[in-house]
Amino acid sequence: MASASELASTQAELQSVKRALQSGAAYLGLQGEALQKYLLQLSEKENLLLSKQLHSMAAQDSFEPLSPATASSGSTRGYAAGDVTTGAHQPARPAPVGDAKAFNRENLQDVLTHMAEYEAVPAECAKALKALSSLAYSNARSVGKDERVLAALLRAVRLHQSEGAVQLTAMRAISNMAYDQEVALTRLAKSDVMGQLLTSVASKSEPKEIAATASEALARIYAAEEAKGKIALANCDKILDNLYLGGVEATSDPQQLTSQGVRAICVCCREFEIPSKKFVPGIEYYRVDVEDQSREPLEEFFEEATDFIYQWTSQNMPVLVHCRAGVSRSASVVLAYMIRYANYTLHDAFIYLRAARPVVTPNLGFMDKLVAYEEEIHGTDPTIDTRKYESWFTSQASSPVAIPDLLPE
Repeated sequence: MASASELASTQAELQSVKRALQSGAAYLGLQGEALQKYLLQLSEKENLLLSKQLHSMAAQDSFEPLSPATASSGSTRGYAAGDVTTGAHQPARPAPVGDAKAFNRENLQDVLTHMAEYEAVPAECAKALKALSSLAYSNARSVGKDERVLAALLRAVRLHQSEGAVQLTAMRAISNMAYDQEVALTRLAKSDVMGQLLTSVASKSEPKEIAATASEALARIYAAEEAKGKIALANCDKILDNLYLGGVEATSDPQQLTSQGVRAICVCCREFEIPSKKFVPGIEYYRVDVEDQSREPLEEFFEEATDFIYQWTSQNMPVLVHCRAGVSRSASVVLAYMIRYANYTLHDAFIYLRAARPVVTPNLGFMDKLVAYEEEIHGTDPTIDTRKYESWFTSQASSPVAIPDLLPE
C-alpha cells in the first residue's frame, strides 16, 4: 500500500522530533516553539494518513467501514477494541410534541436527558453537546468516566452526520475530555472513538474547524499515550515506576494533578500544615501525621504508608509522596517503601534516592528509625553507619557531599 510507507516514515519522524524536544536538541534546524509547531503538523499528517489507510482497507473489504452501523468494529493503531455505541445504528426516537424544553446546562444528567429526548432534532442535540463540552472543560474526568456520555455523544454524531453544529460541538467535547490522561487512555483510546475522530479528520465537512478539533483530540490522546507513567509537577521527581517524591509545590495545581493521572497522595505533614479540606476531590489520601523532628514517631506509620503506596503502584497508578520540602519526612517514607517493597538495602535506597532527588536528607532521628526498620524487614545487619550519617548530615551546610560514604566499616 503506497500510503503505508509514508505513514511509517511520518511516525518515525515524529519519534525523532519528540526525542529532540525532550533533549532540547535541534531537528532540521528547528528548536523550541518552532519545533513544537512542526510536531503538531506532523501529528496532523499522521492522522490524515491513518484515516486514508483505514478507508483504503475498508475499500478492499479487509476492514469494516466506519459507518453508523459498523463503526464500532475493528481497531486503529493498536488501540483496544470496545463498543460504547450500543444502539447507535437505531433510528432517532421522535422528539416530544411541542416546544423544546429548557434544561440545566450545568447538570450532566439534565444534559444527557435532553440529548436523548431530542436526538431527532439537530439544533437541540447541538445545544446539549455544547453544554457537554463546557462540562468536560470544567471537569474532564467526571464527564469522561461517565459510562453514558460517549454512547450518547457518538450516537448523536452518527444520527446527524451532515449537521456541522452537531459534529463540531461533539468534537469539542471529546477534545476537552482528552485533557485528562486517564480518560484519554481508558475511555477515548477505543476503536469506536478513534475511528470517529479519524473519520472527522478526513472529512471535508463544514465548518473546517470540525477536522481541526478532531485532530486536536487525537493529538491529546496520542500525547497521553506517550506521557503514560511520566508526570511533570513542580518540585517533584520520579523515583520508581509510578512513584514520585516532592514538596508541597507539587500539589499547588489540582488540575495538573488530575490531568496527569495522579490517583493517590501520601501527605507527610501535620493537619495544621496542610488541612484535609485542601485535599483534591477524586484523589485518595493517606496522612503521615508527623513534624520534621527527630523525636516524632515516624516508624509508627511505615507499615500503613508503604501499604498505601503499594496499593496504587502495583496497579500502575501514579502515587505522589510529599511533605513541606520533599527532603526529610516524605523521603524517609519513600526509603521505607523501597526497603519493604522494592527489596533495596537502606544504603542502596538512600544513594539511589539522592541521585534521583539530590536534596533528600532525612533528619538524624528518622535515619535511626530507618536503620531499625531495615533490620526488621530484611533481618540483616544495618547497611548504613549512623555515626557516618551524622557526620555527613552536620557537614551538609558547609561542605555538601552528593554521595557520601555511609557503609559500616
